[in-house]
Amino acid sequence: MNIYEQQSKNRRLTWIILFVFVVFFLIIGLGFDYFYLSYTQAKYINDTLTVKKEFIPFGTIASSFISIILVINAFANGIKMIVSATGARPANPEDLKERQFTNVVDEMTIAAGIPRPYCYIIPDNDLNAFATGFSPQKSYVFITQGLLDQLNREELQAVIAHEISHIRFYDIRLMTVTAVLMNAIAMISDMVIRSSRRSSYSSSS
Repeated sequence: MNIYEQQSKNRRLTWIILFVFVVFFLIIGLGFDYFYLSYTQAKYINDTLTVKKEFIPFGTIASSFISIILVINAFANGIKMIVSATGARPANPEDLKERQFTNVVDEMTIAAGIPRPYCYIIPDNDLNAFATGFSPQKSYVFITQGLLDQLNREELQAVIAHEISHIRFYDIRLMTVTAVLMNAIAMISDMVIRSSRRSSYSSSS
C-alpha cells in the first residue's frame, strides 16, 4: 500500500466512524422511545374497545441532534479539548531545548513535504509524544517535558519523524475524531449513570 492509498483508507475510516457514531446515537434514541415514551390509549369505537399504540420519537430526534452537534464539535473544538485536557502550551522559542524541538520539527516537515505543524509541550515527566489534527495543513505535535529533557537531538529526530509520518498519512484525523467522540460517549455515559443513581436514591427516600 503506497502513501496515497493509505491516505484514502484513513479518510474512508474516518467517515465510517462518524457514520457508526451517528447510528449508535440513533439506536439509543430508538431504544429510549420504545421503552420510555411509547404508550397506549384505549378507546371505544362503535362500542368496541380499541387499543391504539402511540409512538412519538422524541428520543430519536433528540439523539440525532446530539450526535450531529457532537460531530461538529469534534471538528470545531477537538484540538482545543486535547490541549485543555493535557495542559499543553506552545513551545517557547527563547528556551534552548524547546527551540531545538521546533527546529527538528522544521527539518522533518521539510523532508516530508508538508506544512510545519504547531509545536506544544506537555508539562509531564513521562516520555511521550503524539501528533494530532485533521490534515497536514493544520496539524499539531505534542511532546512531554520529560521526553524533551531526556532525549538528545538524534533521538528526538527519530521520535518527531515517527509523529510526522502520522500527519503525512492522515492517521491524525482518524485518531483525533475517534478520541473526541469516544470521550463524548464516556461523558454522556457518566451523566446517565449519575442521573440514574440520583433517581434511585430519591425514589428510595
